[in-house]
Amino acid sequence: MFDSDIDFSAMILGPGQGSQCSALVVEPGQSLDLREQFHVLRFRSFGQWEGTDPRIGQEHDGYDQYSPFVLVLWEGVVVAGCRLIDGERVRITLDPTLVAPGRHFEISRMLIRSEVQDRATRDRVMFTLCQAVAEYSFGHREYSDLYCDTRLPFYVALHRIFGEHLEKIGECHDVEKHGKILPLVPTHINRSSAMAIRRLLSGKLALLAKSS
Repeated sequence: MFDSDIDFSAMILGPGQGSQCSALVVEPGQSLDLREQFHVLRFRSFGQWEGTDPRIGQEHDGYDQYSPFVLVLWEGVVVAGCRLIDGERVRITLDPTLVAPGRHFEISRMLIRSEVQDRATRDRVMFTLCQAVAEYSFGHREYSDLYCDTRLPFYVALHRIFGEHLEKIGECHDVEKHGKILPLVPTHINRSSAMAIRRLLSGKLALLAKSS
């Protein structure tokens, strides 16, 4: 399932030569194989922070049973993804004083495979993931807000993608887990910006497709 020899440099989005990537929302209880792939990738990115037993080789917790996963696939392989913690069903992990009333998701466990190293390809994958998150949250589910207590490198990436629609709602803070320090930035995106986000991300994907 996770062959280190896979050539991810062939991966492209949109029109052009090569393979297509696509985004997929996996609801709780659906597509167990894809959910397992995501758990394995999470172990690689978050296992050290969460203290996961390395013999298991997967990272998951109690939030997963309530959370839809938004995944980016290439030829059936999960190359990026995140989960959406449903604030209607469970309390999200963000500081409650930063959360406005209303139906909301928390973007959690966002990652992209380290093997996807080409900058243009990583951009396409991240744009596709973020567009799918926005369409699902604000369009399909009609939720009001997205929140994220994100690792600093992903905050920089999200800011490049969403621009002014990404609002920093608190100071960067350090969380200590298993003797390791994890810098996090609390952020917010509201539904009123959904149409602008759709145009923004669609435009970025179109430009990337032309540059292929």
